[in-house]
Amino acid sequence: MTSGDERSLRWPRERFYWGVLDASILPRRPDAERLGYLFEPLIPQPFDELQAVYHPLPNRRYIACAITRAALADLAPAAVTLAPDALPDFVGDEIKARVDPARLNVLTGEFTPPAVRRARARLRMTASAVALLACGIAGLGFERRASAAQARSEALALWIEDVQRQVLGPQAALSPLPLPLQLEAELRGLRRSRSEPEAVALPPDAAHDLVALLSRWPKELEVETDSVHVTDRSLHVQARFSESGDAQKLADALVDLPGWRLAQPSIQALEDGVRATIEFQRKEERTR
Repeated sequence: MTSGDERSLRWPRERFYWGVLDASILPRRPDAERLGYLFEPLIPQPFDELQAVYHPLPNRRYIACAITRAALADLAPAAVTLAPDALPDFVGDEIKARVDPARLNVLTGEFTPPAVRRARARLRMTASAVALLACGIAGLGFERRASAAQARSEALALWIEDVQRQVLGPQAALSPLPLPLQLEAELRGLRRSRSEPEAVALPPDAAHDLVALLSRWPKELEVETDSVHVTDRSLHVQARFSESGDAQKLADALVDLPGWRLAQPSIQALEDGVRATIEFQRKEERTR
């Protein structure tokens, strides 16, 4: 007697062979072949004439269910699953309460229905297509981020070069040396030109302070600088940021600027971001 619709068949439990297997002597996750070695002595006919399935139980046990291959040869083409309608009484009430007979579908392996094979193939193809699409989207996002970071880096480099030209003046275009080397040469010349005696205090060197400032400027920040102003006693940086947190990041990066003491940044909200003024006060040198 057969129950169920044409796609999900349920046959009487008497048409199946049953067993409860103790797999404690097998590897931690035994495969169907090793479980078959335990099931074979419990079956009155050659094991290679059967189609068997196994369902795990607590304490490394398995319930085994098998049916003859000859019985499966006459199934209707529309059948997708075939399982027993109930478990045998000898397995006990505990196993009956734990295992749904419908889980013991014997149409697996070489007996997997063509419709199921096609559905699984479509699922694999769909999953592969989704994975490829996700990788493409992620790659495009990384590329855009890299391009944006490169653009910010190039903009910062141009700004640094512009500041260096402003500090050096018109003679910067006449020298074959790169601008950083010109600044360093200018600093050395200024040091050599300092007159004696040492008691005469010279004004602070703005070029030296600018070099120290630019060397600590974080290149990863997206910033539009309005002005950099250096006096004997103070240094002001006024710039625009997309958010106030970036202004704090810049202040944190410049907090250890030699010879200067950082004040609390002043932030003004704009329509498209914020304008921040970062102020430093020159530290007074102690004399003995």
